[in-house]
Amino acid sequence: MVLKRDNNINFNMTRGKKKKSVNIGEWRPWSELPEDMLNLILKQLNLRDYFAIGGVCRRWSSFVEAYKQDYMASQPPLVVIISTHAKRSCFFYNIFDGRTHKALLPYFAGRSCFGFSCGYLIMQDKNCSNELWVVNPLTRDEHLLLLPTSLRCSCYHRFFNHALSKSCNRGYL
Repeated sequence: MVLKRDNNINFNMTRGKKKKSVNIGEWRPWSELPEDMLNLILKQLNLRDYFAIGGVCRRWSSFVEAYKQDYMASQPPLVVIISTHAKRSCFFYNIFDGRTHKALLPYFAGRSCFGFSCGYLIMQDKNCSNELWVVNPLTRDEHLLLLPTSLRCSCYHRFFNHALSKSCNRGYL
């Protein structure tokens, strides 16, 4: 996609056909959108579109990443809804406008969520293996933690329940 610098497009009409002649020097690619204009656009986007727009080009992706914390801090808090029957997703409910956002989580099936801290879900296999997943459901940032096999499953839960009771520096996703 390209942006137009000015309105000097000439349409030459011939019988039955439309011809458009444009000077290529007048067009700029979307990736060259000035940062202040891109920032104005990003501030108007909803949560889903904010993360999707990073897929347009590398420059936009790095811009979205650089301003992610500011954007997320400006968003209202969301209620996390996780169904016991969920296979690959969870939902976020915005209590201010009543909208629901679905987040797809590829490794959600077969895992139970037993905590949430600093924007990350803490998940473990339902069979209490030593694999612990820490997943940000919005950015899909995932980290696998291998826990010592010498501890029982209940020890993990007690440890993380205590750790999750502590406040984090940034209390948003």
